[in-house]
Amino acid sequence: MDSGTSSLRSVTTEINRIHNSALQISPIKFNGTNYLPWSKACMISVRANKLVGYLTGTTTRPVKTDDKNKWLSEDALVMSCLLHYTEPTISPQYMMMESAKDIWDTISRQYSQKNNYAQAYEIRKESREMSQGGLSLAAYYSNLSHLRKQLGAYRTHRPSIPTELVTFQKDIEKERVYDFLAGLNPDYDQVQFQVLGRDPFPTLEKAYNLIQHEKHHLTSMMPSVQPDRSALVTISRPPATTSGLKLDPTDKNPVVCDYCGKPRHTRVTC
Repeated sequence: MDSGTSSLRSVTTEINRIHNSALQISPIKFNGTNYLPWSKACMISVRANKLVGYLTGTTTRPVKTDDKNKWLSEDALVMSCLLHYTEPTISPQYMMMESAKDIWDTISRQYSQKNNYAQAYEIRKESREMSQGGLSLAAYYSNLSHLRKQLGAYRTHRPSIPTELVTFQKDIEKERVYDFLAGLNPDYDQVQFQVLGRDPFPTLEKAYNLIQHEKHHLTSMMPSVQPDRSALVTISRPPATTSGLKLDPTDKNPVVCDYCGKPRHTRVTC
């Protein structure tokens, strides 16, 4: 077997491996309004498959034929994935581009800054208005944390002085805790004050841990439902009798003679 055939087979094997593992590049289809989560999902996927250089441009096109063929195949794979996970109403404009980096950079220029303020506002509004309602504590915490992380990606200001950065991060963390506590169900009102009274002020993760602990405590304190024994006794008790005579439960005047024991008269009229 000559070296050319061996090299070609090696390239084919590698391409098949990448194709099988990287086909699902993103669970989100880009629609022009969800650039941030879509780009994050794409970047995670290509990094996991060691293809991130095709987006950033660090994996340059080689000169040698065999290496160039491999590069073209892998770049085409990333291109096809980017196009596949872009809505059909948007993707045609990128079909004729030369590389995955061209597509990636063009989408970034078009959408990474576009409508940032509007999207940040919507996320902030949703996080402020979110409440636990019928959600479990874990689901509520997860949803709110996801919104807060999205909002954090839109922040443009981060202090460069270390001491100011620490204060800035603490203030952001306090806002997260406030939002989390504000949306909890009334069952947690008491423990909310305990969390707010902590020194040092807890992080969001610590606040969630405290609330979760209180939830388990409240659950363990709830009494189990027991049947009403007095009701059972009342139901199972037979109608009262006197001297073996059963009284009519519909009789509105169950007078019984204390001399002969018969109903509906007294000793005087016996």
